Amino acid sequence: MPQSPRETYLALLDEWEYNLALNSQWVLIIHDLPRIQSIVQKVQPLESWTNNIDWSINPAIYEKLTNEQVQTTEDMGCFFVSNIVVPGESYNQEEATIPNSGGNINAGVAGKRASFSGKRIATSFRETNLDFVETVLRPWVIACSHIGFFAFQSAADSVKIPRMQLINFSRFRHTPVAPYDRETFRPIRKTYNFYNVAPIEIDTKTYDYTEDQGTPQMRQVGWIFDSYSIEYPRQ
Repeated sequence: MPQSPRETYLALLDEWEYNLALNSQWVLIIHDLPRIQSIVQKVQPLESWTNNIDWSINPAIYEKLTNEQVQTTEDMGCFFVSNIVVPGESYNQEEATIPNSGGNINAGVAGKRASFSGKRIATSFRETNLDFVETVLRPWVIACSHIGFFAFQSAADSVKIPRMQLINFSRFRHTPVAPYDRETFRPIRKTYNFYNVAPIEIDTKTYDYTEDQGTPQMRQVGWIFDSYSIEYPRQ
């Protein structure tokens, strides 16, 4: 007997490929952060000279905020990040210009694709006693403005990191051929790879005497990138 539409729908939901995706199962991995410290150190004298202040970054604190345990493990990723907004895609619709077309309506044609320069990866970071945003990201934003994005002697001098990854996981897949992550045994659903990434903006911060409610304080950070790809696991 053929299945009813309801039975077909529920049967498809039971299959891993058509299972509802989980929005909360993801990690963000920010690669190459330790190298950025050396870039920031080159800018410190410029800031101190310009503002007659001492802008010092403790190497031990920087290491605690950028080491592998809190940044690049595939089971947790960046410990400090709370949410992320992935930019969309769009292009302009234009009309084919036809002289003397009379009452005919000009055909619509695809125009220019929206550039990445106007797009941002939006992230929120939890503030902890050792402040990731103020210790690592704020000096990095300043360094980007001082140094710029071109004319480097080597890739090691670039203020951009080569890649930032957003990895989405799914529910456990009950089959021996699932694309498991070897270390965590969580199936990877898809991975966003953003290339040549740098922070571009950090939000303002307000302090007051309102009683703390125990909820994490969040800082908003925007990122720019040159290109991206979406990677899917092999089935």
